[in-house]
Amino acid sequence: MGTIPQAFVLIFLLLSPMISKKIGIKKSILLGLACIAVSGLGPILSSNYWLILVSRMLLGSGMGMFNSLVITIINRFYNGDEESKMLGYRGACEQVGATVATLLVGFLLSFGWHSAFFIYLLAIPIALLFWKVVPELPEPKESDSAEKKSGLSTVFTPGTLSLFFLVFVIVMVNILVLLQIPRLAIARNIMTAQQSSIAVSLATLGGFLGGVAFGWIYGKLRGYTLPLFLVMYVGGLLLLFVASNSVMLIGASLVAGFCAATTICAFNMIVKLVPAQAQASANTLLLVGCNIGSFLTAYGIAFSQKVLGDTATAPVLFFAIVLAVIAVVSFFIVRATKVKF
Repeated sequence: MGTIPQAFVLIFLLLSPMISKKIGIKKSILLGLACIAVSGLGPILSSNYWLILVSRMLLGSGMGMFNSLVITIINRFYNGDEESKMLGYRGACEQVGATVATLLVGFLLSFGWHSAFFIYLLAIPIALLFWKVVPELPEPKESDSAEKKSGLSTVFTPGTLSLFFLVFVIVMVNILVLLQIPRLAIARNIMTAQQSSIAVSLATLGGFLGGVAFGWIYGKLRGYTLPLFLVMYVGGLLLLFVASNSVMLIGASLVAGFCAATTICAFNMIVKLVPAQAQASANTLLLVGCNIGSFLTAYGIAFSQKVLGDTATAPVLFFAIVLAVIAVVSFFIVRATKVKF
């Protein structure tokens, strides 16, 4: 059941640019929110396996339908430093939303597992507020030169594919950190499993702080924000690698969570590499990279342990090296490029 929504998220991520061109961005987002709300009704009312399966498909479809378009709306409404701040705030609110939803689900579970699915009905007030406040966005007009290019040629470029690889790795590392913190805490007798959950939750706090601070940092450093966040992430991973007490472990968790905002940097940079009419497709490309990275995290951990040994610290050191290489490469690319990030 867990992989069904993720599969449909990927499918509808790919379809969302086409759907939005047909019915508009606002209607596409409202349709996605409606799918999420309806997906909760089946499990609330019935224990039938097939009904729950269809509900999970509908959930993934709804999430995939509006995920990239939410970012595209920011691209269309804001420019420059204001756009960077809004992308950062979106990332921060995502962390808060995930935390609040987790707490609400925990509360609802006390009334039975069926009740947990009431969480998806939150999509209804969100959809009503969105419908009331946000205007419809017209599709940007294509220039004559843009019309001569195919959609694929404007989206699949060396720059966008590099950012695709970046978010693929970053999301994998984000999940890896959350998985390895408890394992390292227990293996080194730093914390119990219950206590380590506090360190994991602090990574979410770090993610919120990173999202809030992102706009200010990007306004000062522009394209060099990317290598800075990567270097900080390497530092967080190395601190986690050598952590021998709870203070070091919590510090590593906060730093790693803060640097999860590296994905925000990728979304902020990709709009400078594609024309306006390709922004939705470019955002979709990055979100596909995020989802694939999430799905393949277990394989990434297994591969790193084959390379460096079957220990809890091996994946941490392996991906610290990977991010260090990416940081150096990204620094020289930003330094050499003519694109004004």
